[in-house]
Amino acid sequence: MKNFIFSIRNYTIDDIRRLITSKEIAIQPKFQRRRRSWPLTAKTWLIDSIINNFPIPVIYTREFYDESNQRVREIIDGQQRITTIIEFLNNEWVLSNNISDDSLVGATFSQLPLENQQRILSYELVIQALRDVTDPDVIAIFSRINSFSQPLNKQERRNAEFSGEFKQLVYSLSANYYIFWIKNKIFNDTQIGKMDEALFVSEVLTTFRYGLKLLSPIKVDQAYKSYTERYNEAEQDESNFHKLISCISALFQYPIIKERFSKQVFFFSLFFVLAEELFNVNVLEKQPEKNFDIDVISLKLTAFIENYNHDVDKNTGLKQLFTQGTGSTTSRVTRHQVLSKYLRT
Repeated sequence: MKNFIFSIRNYTIDDIRRLITSKEIAIQPKFQRRRRSWPLTAKTWLIDSIINNFPIPVIYTREFYDESNQRVREIIDGQQRITTIIEFLNNEWVLSNNISDDSLVGATFSQLPLENQQRILSYELVIQALRDVTDPDVIAIFSRINSFSQPLNKQERRNAEFSGEFKQLVYSLSANYYIFWIKNKIFNDTQIGKMDEALFVSEVLTTFRYGLKLLSPIKVDQAYKSYTERYNEAEQDESNFHKLISCISALFQYPIIKERFSKQVFFFSLFFVLAEELFNVNVLEKQPEKNFDIDVISLKLTAFIENYNHDVDKNTGLKQLFTQGTGSTTSRVTRHQVLSKYLRT
């Protein structure tokens, strides 16, 4: 079997621009997936990541000597990222409104503050070079690399496919409450690594917009698409989310409530019931907004827990209802209705 030679180097974006301009490195589409133009929000998200010094995936190149003994370097994976960056440096497009700094919306590269321009130009890209490899070698290498990749789950695919304001809020809330997820054992690190907490936040925000009865993976995708460019309700949805986490944190001071409602199926139901009961969020039906009385709510939740633990409601299938997982819309709605009755009595 052939031994391939690899080398890894860091190049600044300014270095890459110079190499492309001098034709010392070529953008090579041969081994890329068929190119589709990225939407403006995706381009902006990339530049936002660079300005804020977030890592972006490795760029792959190959290096060889052509028939005239000239050294050739080609980008064989990462072409879209490099093209997007170079086009931005050339002022060919402007930043959209999903940039994290609102003052930069509508700006070209040359219109950015000098500090931001320098951040971009000095940002280091990780380049992995394959030396003296043929076209079949490149195909074999990437086939081998891809064979180790686990299939993406639905939320990971959304993360790869979408950009924009909805996605930005999802991942902001997910990250902000990392300690809350871990401390209360709602999600563990493995689940967070699979973006389970981001899926939950996505479903919460989707429910805020469309209601619980319409919640489905298709509806979540629709929310990502519909609120790419403009998400007018973002501030209100974010505020409600913060308030609900605050309410649940207060309720979790009661050990009996924390023990039961930190489990995902119960936590999800509690979150949506409180959203509807306390903040008039349209989950199933509009309710008059109420004051949060932790003592009253804790007593009602404790009554629910006692009934659940003693299986008083076994004829209604209460235990079975809350052991069916979180995904079924029908089960979610039924659980919501059952828990709502306890809080309204």
